[in-house]
Amino acid sequence: MTEPTAKGNAIRDRSTEFILRELRVAKAAIAVNPEATCRHLDNLIDLLTLDTKREPDQRPTIPSGPTLSPWQAKRVHAFVDANLDRAIPIQELADIAQLSVGHFFRAFRGSFGTAPHSYIVARRIERAERRLRESESSLAEVALDCGFADQAHFSRAFAKHAGLPPGAWRRTLSSHNHDDLDQSA
Repeated sequence: MTEPTAKGNAIRDRSTEFILRELRVAKAAIAVNPEATCRHLDNLIDLLTLDTKREPDQRPTIPSGPTLSPWQAKRVHAFVDANLDRAIPIQELADIAQLSVGHFFRAFRGSFGTAPHSYIVARRIERAERRLRESESSLAEVALDCGFADQAHFSRAFAKHAGLPPGAWRRTLSSHNHDDLDQSA
């Protein structure tokens, strides 16, 4: 094995710092968003696996952009989940993280891997899926409870995410539950 070059050491040091920072963010977020944290950890595992199979000069460079600190990620996530039923301006999220809007946007993307608006929409869809599974509420009620402007906006966003409009998704879920009951009887 060859000795790492100065360039290889710099990449490895940046890689280590990046992975440590991301692991701290994941640790802070696991209690509030286990699914996203698992995806985030899978990406880090893939990065480590890829990184160890390459020679130092062939390894990908690690993004050096800003990320939210663990306390910021946790507070922002908790705030978003508590306020999904209303509009959430980016300025409000930036204030919670005590950052300017521009810096917050870059740090949020660095920590969560997506823009704040996309993250909020995904959290709204997750809440809507839960409501559709667990209640008989109308689609309009679910839409408003999850922060969508109206049922049409909700239906478009849900279909884009789930591949089916919410009514069809609920019927499919219901038919699967009935099939499971019939098979167990």
